[in-house]
Amino acid sequence: MGIRVKTITTDRFKKKFALKELDPFTTGYFAQKDLDKIREDFGIISIGKKLTTLPDILSIIIKEPLRIILHLPNILATHIKGLSQYYKIKNQPVKEIYPFCDYAIKASVIGLFKPKKLLEIGTARGWGILAFKSVLPKTECFTMSPKNTFGANNELPTKEIGRAFKKKKIDIRQIWSDSLTFDYQSIKPVDVSYIDGNHKYEYVYSDLINCNKITRKAIIVDDYIPTANSPRGSVLKWGWWNEDVVRAVHAFLKKYPKAVKEAYWLENTPVCVLIKQTP
Repeated sequence: MGIRVKTITTDRFKKKFALKELDPFTTGYFAQKDLDKIREDFGIISIGKKLTTLPDILSIIIKEPLRIILHLPNILATHIKGLSQYYKIKNQPVKEIYPFCDYAIKASVIGLFKPKKLLEIGTARGWGILAFKSVLPKTECFTMSPKNTFGANNELPTKEIGRAFKKKKIDIRQIWSDSLTFDYQSIKPVDVSYIDGNHKYEYVYSDLINCNKITRKAIIVDDYIPTANSPRGSVLKWGWWNEDVVRAVHAFLKKYPKAVKEAYWLENTPVCVLIKQTP
């Protein structure tokens, strides 16, 4: 049967594992322009501009009007807070402001395992791996992405990512490869793997199998939200990508029942933690 993914609140998870909160945005790694760009990527844009991209909002209103109504107070509070803090961001606990809390939670969970070596699958714009490196400066970090794609949807070229790390003089090793075809034996075992690449079932399932072979302590999976009705905090959308991620995780745990010791979904987040070795 294998183990099941247990639902746990972030507070209970923190207490259970004595989790130390890490804040990537007070480390000096991110310039103000970086924070502005992250905010824009997540749909919260500077004063004088729209707060959320119009096509996305229209799509959600049309497809999920009830969800908009149910989450309206949270949505408004999130964006109003983001707007009010815009020019004060350097002096605020930015991990509490969406979307920065997302990276802070993931960085804190990864930091729990004190990794000497970390592999990220899915570089996208590089914000994630940069956040992790900022709070774990001694960790050897690798990030993987196909060379001519942005994320899983082939949206934008990523040829500038590796160059950006070098320009900032940050030691992050860029692996240009499709995760399905990469030779995982070409890198030595890592302590933690973070999976946030192509969200199609076959990719996530393959990534889990391959990461399991080389990962010593934990595998962190992004975009794991059990159902459309699951509490997911500030994550507005739920779609096929979440379904595929959840199916892949469950199939992996069933196929490899002894692969991990404990598995948790952090409620109100998209984070699933597969623990191979207790911290």
